[in-house]
Amino acid sequence: MKEIAVIGHRANSSRILRFYRAVKTGIIEIDVRRINQEIKVIHGPNDIKRATPIGEAFSRIDYFFFYRDPLLPPMALKKYLQRLDGFSGVMIDIAGEIDAEELLNQIPDNKHISYYFSSTNHRILKELKKIRSHIFTSATLQEKLIDPATEVRLCKADAATVKHTALDRGLLEDLHKDGIKVIVWTVNDQDEAAHLAEMGVDGIITDRPDKIRKKLLYEGYYITNYLDMH
Repeated sequence: MKEIAVIGHRANSSRILRFYRAVKTGIIEIDVRRINQEIKVIHGPNDIKRATPIGEAFSRIDYFFFYRDPLLPPMALKKYLQRLDGFSGVMIDIAGEIDAEELLNQIPDNKHISYYFSSTNHRILKELKKIRSHIFTSATLQEKLIDPATEVRLCKADAATVKHTALDRGLLEDLHKDGIKVIVWTVNDQDEAAHLAEMGVDGIITDRPDKIRKKLLYEGYYITNYLDMH
């Protein structure tokens, strides 16, 4: 039976954590950035782009007032991680410049939760691996990269995080050939998730883990709560 991970996207508020717990999401993803000399969990995206100004306005209203928690200030990472009992894994997506050793010092010693690190900043992934070679890292790939597979190999990442619309079978096979896992984001459509699972991706990041889990279980997949199991 094929294994696949379903990861709850941007679990950056208590409200979303409650939802992800209720639908039995094993792995969640959070976004962190250095703010005022402290590593903090950030709420919401840096930008929202739509085809028209009206479309962008409605997207912001929907995102900030009905889906995320816009009025919450960023919370210190160390404090936020204390809230995560009940989850099996946390993917920490790193934005901007953060000191690798300082980041690792924020991670609690919790044998029940596995911590994974992803970023478009591949330099910090290499630094994390130098400090703790056993940790699981995922290189987030930009669509503009000429040779994304080589980029992942150079930073010694265990996985590649790829926008689902940018993934093709050639890239997937190239990464899998070197034992590199492939995680796609952000997939909320059940049929698209099933298609990506059939292609062979190892993980799907989604805002709707309830819907995606249901579809993949129906299709005969085993939902794993770990990214670093072989």
